[in-house]
Amino acid sequence: MSTPESNARIYVGDLPAKIDEAFLRSLFSECGPIPPGNIVIKKHRVPPKCYAFISFTQHKHAKKAIDELNYTKLDGVPIRISWNDAETNRIRKSGIGNLYISGLDESIEVSQLHEAFSEFGDIISCKIPLKKINDDPIEYKSNGYGYVQFRHPADAEKAMHDLNGASINGK
Repeated sequence: MSTPESNARIYVGDLPAKIDEAFLRSLFSECGPIPPGNIVIKKHRVPPKCYAFISFTQHKHAKKAIDELNYTKLDGVPIRISWNDAETNRIRKSGIGNLYISGLDESIEVSQLHEAFSEFGDIISCKIPLKKINDDPIEYKSNGYGYVQFRHPADAEKAMHDLNGASINGK
């Protein structure tokens, strides 16, 4: 079984529907070499979004992509990058270690939410659902809640215990 430590493949979610391989190759090749044929894009019809799988030649390049490009905004929406391996996929689909955070200020960025919870353990996914502002194609604001999913349920329990009632940006 592949583990994050040996894995060189990442999942990239919340991509704009118009994204193409050339753009992704340009963006992610700054992190390391991506052999031909190692970018796979999958499209959703509703909502019009897509996601991709990118395989680097080495684990350190995939880690650099996660560390440096996670939550980069494309068309006003932050992309989400995580490991794409059997264990991470199993955890993500199970919902184990997933926290729902309510009462978030609309100005909170997903990177701030990630940072606030990262001291508790390895976060495999962090998301703040967004809604369009006045039908502007690239202006979005928070719905006031988010999700943080930890690799280990004990980390989620500790975060929930320690941060229950805490505030971010005064809310």
